[in-house]
Amino acid sequence: MAPYRYSISLRIHHPSIDPAEITAELGEEPSNWQKAGTPHRTPTGRLLDRISPTSFWVGLKSEGESRTRDLPAGLQELAARLLPHRHFLHRLRDEGGDAEIFVGWFAAEQGGDILTHELMSQLADLKIDISFDLYVREDEASLE
Repeated sequence: MAPYRYSISLRIHHPSIDPAEITAELGEEPSNWQKAGTPHRTPTGRLLDRISPTSFWVGLKSEGESRTRDLPAGLQELAARLLPHRHFLHRLRDEGGDAEIFVGWFAAEQGGDILTHELMSQLADLKIDISFDLYVREDEASLE
């Protein structure tokens, strides 16, 4: 299997929740957030001339390399961290929100890994989706 590195984060979108409630529930400061009905701002804090229609929260970031901690292991660790918050994640979904794990996958060539049915079942039980962005670039050859 070709080596790769990855970055994962939890993204939550909701029609109206105060992001501070998400922070309090998860016990983790977000890297980015926005409250519905407030002026939209960039990740650097610059205000934009529009109102955010929904709330969002991004946090619980983690990175790894396939040689030391592969993506399935990183996802398993995040699932274990989120398990105590299962009812909260279900409530978000019931109220019209969603939670997803964003995966940035960086490699120099074609490759892959396996997400077991046990891992996918755990994430499904938490009502968490997974999104992937794949980046195949020659400058990732340093992973080899």
